[in-house]
Amino acid sequence: GEIVSYFAEMAREGGVDIETGVTVTDVITDDGAVTGLETSDGTLDADMVVNAAGPWARVLNEKAGVSVPLKHTMAPISVLESDENFELPTVILESGVYFTGERSAKTLVGNAPHESGDEGLWETALELDSPGREQGMGVGSVRESHRNLIAETAPRAIPKLAGAEVSNEWRGLRCVTPDHRPFVGPTELEGFYALTGMSGEGITLSPACAEILAKHLI
Repeated sequence: GEIVSYFAEMAREGGVDIETGVTVTDVITDDGAVTGLETSDGTLDADMVVNAAGPWARVLNEKAGVSVPLKHTMAPISVLESDENFELPTVILESGVYFTGERSAKTLVGNAPHESGDEGLWETALELDSPGREQGMGVGSVRESHRNLIAETAPRAIPKLAGAEVSNEWRGLRCVTPDHRPFVGPTELEGFYALTGMSGEGITLSPACAEILAKHLI
């Protein structure tokens, strides 16, 4: 949350207007070029659109008639709370299960299949028309398979987590590409650019990808 707020603050200082609670309902085109967007708040004229919609990027591409290979993988997180505070560096297991310490009694435990070297990840990834339905917050929001995996893995990998209890959970989506590399640049629709497919590394790669795209557009 703090990182997103910081990015938004920097964007506003750079002259960007950020509108919340507005849904893009269609991409308007004319003669092979983008001319605007239809939104729940009216029509916006634009000769350039950057699709940086995260899990919704695939839906927006389809509205624009643009073909970019994108699917989704689940990004579940469980917060394990133990009896004592302890520091824990980020630990990523070969299976893709990872642990991130909060310098407290809380440890975030997730599953990043793109870190596991699973060559069949793209084939098993999801094609979703309504990404929002697959996201959620609160205890019970992750799938039982994730909870069982964490219960089995945590005490074995991090002995101090033996007996730790789940205090919170949430799940989101990762937008992935076949080679797990971002798609950054122009598309077949003139004026329509994509900045997507971070494949689980968005918080790390997005600033650099945005800089690359900005240099391309100047």
